[in-house]
Amino acid sequence: DTPLRFLQMWLHPDTFGGVPAYTAVSAPAAPGPGLRLLASGGRPGTEDAPVRLRQRAAALYAGRPAAAGAVALPDAPYLYVHVGSGEVRLGGAALGPGDAARSTGERGLRAATEGPGEYLVWEMHGEPVYG
Repeated sequence: DTPLRFLQMWLHPDTFGGVPAYTAVSAPAAPGPGLRLLASGGRPGTEDAPVRLRQRAAALYAGRPAAAGAVALPDAPYLYVHVGSGEVRLGGAALGPGDAARSTGERGLRAATEGPGEYLVWEMHGEPVYG
């Protein structure tokens, strides 16, 4: 009865081999302020993620603000932000549904919203590989 959207993202695993895997978590991030940890490779402070990655240097967060506000993004050498709904402002640039932004080396970034929305934030501490 409601639209379903998929966003497929790939990470290079720390070690190759084994069977590719996927998982699903029902409603892991309730609306509210801040970022919710969805997936992690186990970096310190992210061990309790609902989904375990085979990439130690990465973590995935969901932002689902219910109202206007701003949130500090992880302090990481590489960030990737993908907007699902609403509008997110990063460093003065407005991003809408389907838009994405990469950050390399910028510190102290904040994601600001004017109302409800959804966005994903990848925190990466290893060199990303773009194909």
